[in-house]
Amino acid sequence: MSVWLITAVIAFRETFIMHWTKLFHLRTHAKNSCGEEGEMVETACGDTNDLVGQVGKLERVIGRDEEVREVISILSGKTKNNPLLIGEPGVVKLDVVKGLAQMIFRGDVPINLHNVQVRWLDIVYTKDKLKGVLKEVREAQGKVILFIDNIHLALGAEAEWSMDAADLLQHMIATGQLWCIGGTTLEGYKKLCLEKDAAVNKYFHQVFVTELSIPDTMSILFRLKERYDGVRILDRALVVAVQLSSRYITGCLPNKAINLVDEACVNMKAQLDEIHNLKRKLTKLEIDFQSLKKENDKATVACLVEVRKKLGDLKDKVVYKKKKDTRDEIRRLEAERNNLARAIDLKLAFIKGDENVTTVGPYEIAEVVSRCTGIPVTKLLRTNDDKERVCGLANRLHQRVVGQDQAINDVAEAVLRSRAGFGRLEQPIASILFLGPDCVAKTELAKALAEELFYDQKFLITIYMSGYSGDAIDLAEVIKRNDYGIVLFDGVETAHEAMFNTLFRMLDDRWLSDPPDTVLILNCNFGTQFSASKVVVTHHFKTDLIDRLDEIVVFDADP
Repeated sequence: MSVWLITAVIAFRETFIMHWTKLFHLRTHAKNSCGEEGEMVETACGDTNDLVGQVGKLERVIGRDEEVREVISILSGKTKNNPLLIGEPGVVKLDVVKGLAQMIFRGDVPINLHNVQVRWLDIVYTKDKLKGVLKEVREAQGKVILFIDNIHLALGAEAEWSMDAADLLQHMIATGQLWCIGGTTLEGYKKLCLEKDAAVNKYFHQVFVTELSIPDTMSILFRLKERYDGVRILDRALVVAVQLSSRYITGCLPNKAINLVDEACVNMKAQLDEIHNLKRKLTKLEIDFQSLKKENDKATVACLVEVRKKLGDLKDKVVYKKKKDTRDEIRRLEAERNNLARAIDLKLAFIKGDENVTTVGPYEIAEVVSRCTGIPVTKLLRTNDDKERVCGLANRLHQRVVGQDQAINDVAEAVLRSRAGFGRLEQPIASILFLGPDCVAKTELAKALAEELFYDQKFLITIYMSGYSGDAIDLAEVIKRNDYGIVLFDGVETAHEAMFNTLFRMLDDRWLSDPPDTVLILNCNFGTQFSASKVVVTHHFKTDLIDRLDEIVVFDADP
């Protein structure tokens, strides 16, 4: 018994020492934050936040362990120890800085980062405030790491601050008086390299923050689902949000998936509030109606008639609204009837729910995507039918287009290869060159392909290259905006050389930030026989462009 008691006392002592050490570390950090130097930094920075001191309020960072370790490694160096986070909007570069703050708070960092503050400077500060912040950070003697997001706006030639403030910032970074983590986009980084190439490469170490993976985005969404009061979000809805946003919404994960769920919840709460408002008005009118029935004068009778009319109209509105919600529920269940898991989720939500809680499911998520893209909701939720549609694509195209059997088979095989995972990453579904004279159903095949793959001919965008007056940049923007559907370049043999260079870039490297759900078709009026067409094509188009096409389809001139 005595041995057990001694063991328990020793264990309690070790636990007490561990917790006391953590408390001492926190008190020491608070002292550094609010002492003589820390107080000046807080006063000058105004809205800047010490992320280390707020670790208790920060949620665990998901999916950024590699970037955080790289930042810690750079900060621990003797030279070039300023990380520059480079990533597109939506990848949440701030999460990397939050992860660093959490590591510092736990003490899981090299000794030179112990008791260091990590502050976040908003780019909107004016010249005077910027100078004050930099002065106080310098007086903190290396105990403050300043994260400056959109740093290209401060260091570039078109800085929002005056040039002397920008020069002061660059001077402090160059002389080691400022420990800095910069944040910028790929476009901002390109501008910095053009304007201040030597400074960027000499004092900053690049850390590329890529788009978060789908599993990590799912983890973030499951953590955020409890934040929405009065709204129950089905797990299946979060899965659909990640799938649809990744495929149809431009931008980067996780932000575009979070925004999609947020908009769906706002829409559902707005519908619920509308019903509650109608019910409150109905109750008030019923009370007025009962009180007016007791009066007999003419004015009261006239008022009673008016109230009775309003009461009837309002009841009709409530009935219509309830019926509309019922129809929406029916459509939702019909859209999900092929997925047993979804049906179970919806049934459980219905059993557990009440009139003050609304449910966000896959249908509500798809409605938001439908408004953004124009794709019908029923088509968005038919994910299980994609494989069957692609496998039967050739047969359905044969029913639409007659006399071009070989051309149809070539197109279907190109799409099937891509859907099976044999296509090139970061590229459109397929890049196809149509060869053949006029009136051989080339455009008709493109229309049929749009309807079969994207459910509607409106997702076929035709660009007539013979009369195209825009430049290559405009052409590139057309591809980026129309990232769902078919883009048909008609009369491509008449296009300017610059247009071919743009097409080459699209097919050569990962120039498009998001892999588009698009089929690119180059329609050319060359040739009547395969051998002759090949000869003409190799003479007219560059070999590099031809090699990057997924398929060259020759149409029969005499179908």
